[in-house]
Amino acid sequence: MLAKFDRISRNHDVPDLAVSGDAQAIAEQVYRYAKPKVASKDVEVVVDLAESRGTIYCGMQVGGSFVLMSDE
Repeated sequence: MLAKFDRISRNHDVPDLAVSGDAQAIAEQVYRYAKPKVASKDVEVVVDLAESRGTIYCGMQVGGSFVLMSDE
């Protein structure tokens, strides 16, 4: 499965990330990928598998979002 990002922080040209597992595992993978790309120390990733999408929060602000797509 691929996470396709609309942006991470101010970067709108973010390469896709191969992810796998349940919502918690995917959130952790995206967190590790996004954390070095944001200035905030307060980063949280929320994944909604029913909607096949997720959001990256940086403090109280949205730091990006992504959709989950098949990598086939």
